Amino acid sequence: LGQRPNQQLAVFSPMKSFARSLTKIHEVYGGEVARLCDIVRQEILFDSVHDLCQCLEALKSDQEIFVLSIKDTMTRDDAAQESGGVRHVKINFRISNKVTRGLGV
Repeated sequence: LGQRPNQQLAVFSPMKSFARSLTKIHEVYGGEVARLCDIVRQEILFDSVHDLCQCLEALKSDQEIFVLSIKDTMTRDDAAQESGGVRHVKINFRISNKVTRGLGV
């Protein structure tokens, strides 16, 4: 990232734990296991909103990516208070290609 010398472009986050996954399945999704969609998580940092928009357009145009949900805290007035000033866009998506279909995911 241009102006921030010690930042990384991609941050590899840990997978959601088995215990947290079970809790979410029961408390949020009413036992519907197929609704759990955020087990593997990654973070990408951008220098500008323009760069973020280019990434979103690339995801949108990729035939193997199916966007499931988008949560945008960039435009909400109360988002800064909720997140300690950090603004982000969370995207849940599914990759469907020969490899993922072969794995049954």
